Parts: sequence; structure tokens; C-alpha cells
Amino acid sequence: MRTRSGFTMIEVIMALTIVALMAVFTVSVGRRWQQRRLEANFFERVRTEWQYDLTAAEANNSPVRVSWQQSDHMVTFRGGAWGGNESTPVVAIPIPRTLFFGGGTMEWKITNKGMVTAPHRAMFQSTAGSNWQVAIEIEWGQLEVHTDDN
Repeated sequence: MRTRSGFTMIEVIMALTIVALMAVFTVSVGRRWQQRRLEANFFERVRTEWQYDLTAAEANNSPVRVSWQQSDHMVTFRGGAWGGNESTPVVAIPIPRTLFFGGGTMEWKITNKGMVTAPHRAMFQSTAGSNWQVAIEIEWGQLEVHTDDN
């Protein structure tokens, strides 16, 4: 009687199933990581622009209006830093499609003294599984961004 060397069909199917499950897991983790990086980069870009406009508003003695618009998925910085008026968008930063803050518009004004007219805290929900909190202090106009993972 001859013996055959090799794998049975069941062994091949089990190996393919394990490889497929590992691939699905890797892809889903990779997507979530990519979404979190996009969100972190967005908030870092907003924080950088905020600090620039805070300084420029005081230096140019001209206020800046900052709007977060959920419908347009945009954060716009308008006004004094470049000598424009408050009705002209100057810098527009797209909000990642994975972030939501409850709809509508949030708006702040950085005065020509480099302060913010009203303090505010906003929670952003992420489809990537994180919650982000944005806090603005009234006196110093500082923008703080935190995630529930940190």
C-alpha cells in the first residue's frame, strides 16, 4: 500500500481560515490607527493655527473669528492676521469625516488683545472609537485638546 505525503483538505482549509482571520484583523486595526492619526493631525493643525492667530491678533491689533462648521466639515480662521476683514475666510482646515461634535456651528472671537470672548468646551465623537475634548480658556485664549485615551 502506498502512503501519500502532503496535507489533507481539512488542514489546508483550516490554515487558509486562520490566515484570512489574521488579515481581516490587521486591516481593521490599521484603518483605526490611520483614522486616529488623521484626527490627531487635524487637531495639531488647528492648535498651530490657533496659536498663530492668537499672536497675530494682538500684534496686528485686529480680531480673528474662528468657526467650526459641522455641515461643511470645516474650521475657518477669518480676519486680522493677514489684514483681511472678519467676513473673509483666510484659512480653512477640513474636519476629518470621522469626527462629529453634535452639528451646527461653534464660533469664537480672538480679540485684538489676544484673548477669547467666551470660554468653551466641546466634545468630539470619533468613529475611530475615541472622544476628543477641546477646551478654550477665556483669559489667555489657550486651546487645549485631549482624548479619552490619554
